[in-house]
Amino acid sequence: MSYINLTYADSFYFDLEEIENYLEEHYPRFLELTFLEIERVIDIIVENPFIGRNGKLENTREFLLKKLPYFIVYEINDDKLNILNIIHYSRNYP
Repeated sequence: MSYINLTYADSFYFDLEEIENYLEEHYPRFLELTFLEIERVIDIIVENPFIGRNGKLENTREFLLKKLPYFIVYEINDDKLNILNIIHYSRNYP
């Protein structure tokens, strides 16, 4: 089942900006590959929204990125898939 109505929370864009800033400063050669992998994983979630584990926060799901030290937090409501955050493993979440 594919969710047509995909949305991104402001918090997700904030997380992406933090990732971008960090990689630009410390590992610029990984910036493009990281964002391509994030995009690829979001496509997987859109096609298989229940693929992620139950999230730590109520009514959320989490999908671990195998190639990167991050996980994506999202929620599913009827026909809407909302990407909430992308969290580095080292961050204290929630």
